[in-house]
Amino acid sequence: MVIYRGGSKMAEELHLYYYDTSQSSFDQLRMLRRLFENESWVISSWPDPSEGPSFTMRVQFVGPASISATSSPSMSYLIRALSSLTMSDSTSAAVRTAVASISPHLRDGTISNLHVSLPGNRYLYFASQPFPSVTVGSKYTIPLDASASHVAALEVLQDLEYSYNLKIKFASIDNEGRYVGDSHDEYESFLAGLPEGWRQDSDDYYINTRFAGTRRAWHLRNKDLDVAVVEHETGVELLLAPIAVGIASSAIYDLIKWGLKKWREKRESNPNKSPTFLEIERMQRDPNGNLLGSEVVRIRGPVEDLPLRSTIERMTQDMPSDTTT
Repeated sequence: MVIYRGGSKMAEELHLYYYDTSQSSFDQLRMLRRLFENESWVISSWPDPSEGPSFTMRVQFVGPASISATSSPSMSYLIRALSSLTMSDSTSAAVRTAVASISPHLRDGTISNLHVSLPGNRYLYFASQPFPSVTVGSKYTIPLDASASHVAALEVLQDLEYSYNLKIKFASIDNEGRYVGDSHDEYESFLAGLPEGWRQDSDDYYINTRFAGTRRAWHLRNKDLDVAVVEHETGVELLLAPIAVGIASSAIYDLIKWGLKKWREKRESNPNKSPTFLEIERMQRDPNGNLLGSEVVRIRGPVEDLPLRSTIERMTQDMPSDTTT
């Protein structure tokens, strides 16, 4: 069925894919259908019950649409994320309707694994586990019940993941210098006992990484710096934003010394673990944030305090714009 309004064809169409193999599947399908029938959606196709519990449903939002202000920090974050993907007002309003309709059923686990395809080959993914959330594209995962402070920290961590200027990686490597994925036992309690002046948010966060999908992350702060701590199969990464000349190099040194000692202690109890490896990478960007180059220092085995401090002080200075590495 094609919907026309005001003599013109609606250009935007959303596709929903819902997969459920439970015994109550058909009841859930009927409930899901009623959700959208009670809102400004038109169902243009519906599955034949004889085809089984998995189905495809196509819906079309019927305007006019507007994006009004909302007090929900999660919803505000979702709309900002959509706006950054150049979504139209009508698509964003349709998403607002979907989130409002589906959220209670995500919280109680009645609905999960719901995909919404958006114009431009993008999508939303609604899930109940590990927490009720909406994922936009594959870049933003937004908890439905997040507080304003949680959303603010989530934005900081996600921005650091995609535009960090300094990366500190504690990992393990084999004899050929390749990363080894044997670090999964090191994350629990890794952040306990931070050095003086550093504090950790109490929440665990989930961000979309550049190459490894959604990963757990934590937010560290001191008076000058925000740090994203992101777990990976090959180790843990500490990501920092641009650093002014000379500022906080001592705090970063303390953080690296502490992290390296903690990482080694957690791995030395297992003789089968690969050698500990420290990597420090400094990015060089132009005034618009475009990447120009990078400098990487890799340290395997013990390192003396003075060379490590000297390396950190040098790498926390601003890189001249004409430097190439």
